[in-house]
Amino acid sequence: MLVGGLLIGAPVKAETADEAAAAEMADRLQSKIDRRDYEAAADLAHQHEMELAGLPTFDLVAGLAHLYADRPDRAVHYFERVVLVDPGHDRGRLELARALFAVGDYEAARGHFETVMERNPPEPVAARAQRFIAAIDQRLADRQASFTAWVEGRFGYDDNVLASSDDILEITDPLEIVTIGIDDTSESDLFLEGLAGLHYATPWVDDRQWRYQGRIQQRAHDDFDLVDLTLLDASAHRVERGEGGSEFHLGGGVQHVRLDQDHLRTQARFAPQWRRMLNPALQARLEPRLVYSNFDDDDRDALGAHFTGSLALSASEDVLILARAGTGLEEAREDLYSRNQLEFGGMLHWRLDAEQSLNLNGVVRRYYYREGASPDQGQLLLARGGDESAESATLRQVTATYAFEPAESPWRFTLTLSHSEKNSNIAARSYERNQLFAGVRYNWN
Repeated sequence: MLVGGLLIGAPVKAETADEAAAAEMADRLQSKIDRRDYEAAADLAHQHEMELAGLPTFDLVAGLAHLYADRPDRAVHYFERVVLVDPGHDRGRLELARALFAVGDYEAARGHFETVMERNPPEPVAARAQRFIAAIDQRLADRQASFTAWVEGRFGYDDNVLASSDDILEITDPLEIVTIGIDDTSESDLFLEGLAGLHYATPWVDDRQWRYQGRIQQRAHDDFDLVDLTLLDASAHRVERGEGGSEFHLGGGVQHVRLDQDHLRTQARFAPQWRRMLNPALQARLEPRLVYSNFDDDDRDALGAHFTGSLALSASEDVLILARAGTGLEEAREDLYSRNQLEFGGMLHWRLDAEQSLNLNGVVRRYYYREGASPDQGQLLLARGGDESAESATLRQVTATYAFEPAESPWRFTLTLSHSEKNSNIAARSYERNQLFAGVRYNWN
């Protein structure tokens, strides 16, 4: 019996010795990790793997050493042994999920993160796991092409459909013999509007992706069909991800606008964009643009160059703020339409709850035209109230949209109020305009 007792007791002493050796080695490894000597820590762990493998105290710190030394594939083996020996080892499972994420095994990583969440960990651990799960979902989505399409109907009211100055314009002939008064009164009207659009993105390959977008819009007025609007817009961009959370978008688009079924303008644009995360909540954007506009009136054909810079701030999970500033110039065939421009704008998106949101957009543009209308330009001079001055004007626009999107539903309901105000040195070119409309959208994803 004594021999048997000794034989039974011997493995217990050996196990205790192994645990002590594992704890001592874990301390040595942790010391190197604390000094950020990750390569030395990983090499030391590898040297003692054969003798200490299977002991969670050692495997956990050895796995961390390999993870910090940018050897996630090796770290996976250490963390797997921790979880195999002790399935309830939450720290080991969390680090295993991190290592699997680092090697790109997102499905397996997600499963381990979800197991950690099911065990009701402390709030910081739960928040960390949830961030990884969200990142995994995004990475998995990136591996697939995405297609979104939508249709929308709107009904609205416009209190100044012709953008009139709402004034009596006094025009005097060049010989100052006759003065004519023209009533430039604003007119209101109701309108119906239909819109449809789509967005297609190819899968990410080597941090590169193609994105295509298209949109069509048709607005029909109750009385003033001469300003019925048709708009077609299509664009394509090549997106490339860089280091430090940067993105470069290279592409452009074409837009065609018709009024009352007659061609008004066709516009081609080249619009690259650079984006970079300055910190986890702040993104900087730079966007130069070259634009060529072809009008039905050839004198208005113009080549434009614009540059805009903006900052996007994620103030919280529910609030996004965008501020932008830009400048530009347009060289038209006729100098009367050539102008310089300054622009300042902003946007606030506020998610009120899971189904409701509020969007506020505002912009101020300052225009400086090169020349005014001359006496021999009869119709143009008449449209400007007889004022021969080169126009300088400030345009202010504010738009507020309330949106309601029922949970797990493709429907979206909106109510929008828009106010525009243009102040010009030429009275006939000044106006105020308000629009109110409600919309219903259906989305396909």
